[in-house]
Amino acid sequence: MGDTLIKKVKQNKELWELFTKREEYDPILLDKYGKFSYYLSNQRNIFEPEISSFLIKKRSESRIS
Repeated sequence: MGDTLIKKVKQNKELWELFTKREEYDPILLDKYGKFSYYLSNQRNIFEPEISSFLIKKRSESRIS
């Protein structure tokens, strides 16, 4: 089951990039500590667990079918 869920995340480019935090790999600008800054992130709603919600939804869909 787990392998199938990862495949489903990979199929959605936006979710996969969020899951892997792709934007942090090649940042345009770093803070004074050499870290990627939150204010530069495309992910603004850090309190909404998008990947977890997606996986829970897909898992419950697979149980229904």
